[in-house]
Amino acid sequence: MAKLVEQNKKLSPDDPDANRKLYNHCCMFGTARDAVDLFEEIQGVPMADSSYRNAIARYLYLDEREKALQTAERLATSRLWAVAGPTQVRPMSFFEDPNLREFLLEPETLRRIREAACIDNGTLVRK
Repeated sequence: MAKLVEQNKKLSPDDPDANRKLYNHCCMFGTARDAVDLFEEIQGVPMADSSYRNAIARYLYLDEREKALQTAERLATSRLWAVAGPTQVRPMSFFEDPNLREFLLEPETLRRIREAACIDNGTLVRK
């Protein structure tokens, strides 16, 4: 990852937008370990669905199933309920993702994802 940072001197490690860009760059050109390490560092920064899906794929590649499931829960919390308005259906792409298939087929992991999708502290649902 140090090599990627060195090649992209414009990306400041203190800037959340730069960290997102560095994460995307790391997903394309870095190792899986570097990508998930950076993903964990930038938790709390708003990210696109693809960032979560990239992290899930890399966790599964690294055989870190629990971390992949935790990331799927975070994706469900931030996307399944929040992005759709009151009259819209939930995004089907979540349920069609091949990396999430095994989690959706197991009753225990499906329960965890369903519970995560319903978490709302008042900041997630559109007003």
